[in-house]
Amino acid sequence: MERYIAIDNKCLWPQLIAFENGAIGVVGFNEPCHGTWPGEVQSWVSADGGRTWQTRGVPVPRDEGEIRMNHGTGLAPDGSWLCVVSGYSGWKRSPAAKEDVRDYVLTYGDYWKSLGKLPARVARSWDQGATWEIIGGLPVMEGWQDLIPFGKIQTGADGHLRMMAYTAMIDGGNDTRQAFFLRSRDGGVTWEIQSEVPSRGTTETATLHVGGGRWVSASRRVESHGGELLVGYVSGDDGATWTGGEVLGIRDSFPAWLVLWQDRLLLLHGNRAEGNLGVVARVFDSVNHGWTSPRRLVELGGDLGYPSAVVNSTGELVIAYYASDVPAHRRYHMGVLILTAEEFGLSEYPPFAMPEKIS
Repeated sequence: MERYIAIDNKCLWPQLIAFENGAIGVVGFNEPCHGTWPGEVQSWVSADGGRTWQTRGVPVPRDEGEIRMNHGTGLAPDGSWLCVVSGYSGWKRSPAAKEDVRDYVLTYGDYWKSLGKLPARVARSWDQGATWEIIGGLPVMEGWQDLIPFGKIQTGADGHLRMMAYTAMIDGGNDTRQAFFLRSRDGGVTWEIQSEVPSRGTTETATLHVGGGRWVSASRRVESHGGELLVGYVSGDDGATWTGGEVLGIRDSFPAWLVLWQDRLLLLHGNRAEGNLGVVARVFDSVNHGWTSPRRLVELGGDLGYPSAVVNSTGELVIAYYASDVPAHRRYHMGVLILTAEEFGLSEYPPFAMPEKIS
């Protein structure tokens, strides 16, 4: 396995895409903090399978006092690169200046609630992220806060784009959070709510179209009694309806990313449980109809997680994640792992077959 400090001194929450010409793109937050001072989502491209990265452009530039940090990304059928970005406004320098926000408020959530929310904007690039144009936004729902994008933008069986976003009721608490599945019929310019994840408390939701209008997903869900975990859902009708809700992993393991690698379905997620910090991989076992035990691929420390993955042009799995503190590197950074199928032992697992539920 190869391991790199790929992009240094940024938080990112990286999300990868693979271009048809073999290049790999990533978008992420370009400041070394957990969204606690102004910054914006930026794009980078790798031409060597994920080993080195070149800075490209900014999909949605920020104005003064804005923290444009939340994002989703993917490729449209016409080959253009799409990125959806939201965030917060009204930042003012605190007496604590640029240290971690938790030095002067209880949680990140408390901090962001003190700011104004920015509506999500959709940007498009025709030149692999060097230049971007803003082309649209996400829908506004009465009684709900602005939608927050997360994860992949993908094409369904009907040729239309889809993505997940989440929000909460304007007058509600964390228990009103809800993930929604969005569809665009015009290449990402306008979006509509197609369906919702059938469970309240769901936020960042990973999705994967495995073909023929069949989708699998894994949602980060806030429990009413405290704590967060992953739950799985499936759809057989291009996202019109979802079934499931089975718990996928231990607490403090979120959010997720789903990827097909040589006909095997992998679930990646961060693990923030003390004593086992890092990035975890699991494989769906179609014979036993469930996920294999979690396998830690890399040990991390500090603020960490949010893995994403693509298969590069030579068939290796490229995994990007972020961390703020590892033994040999004490800054925020995007780390990259590159594995061969042999190193992972992929042939030990049966090819993926679509189940009735993901558990």
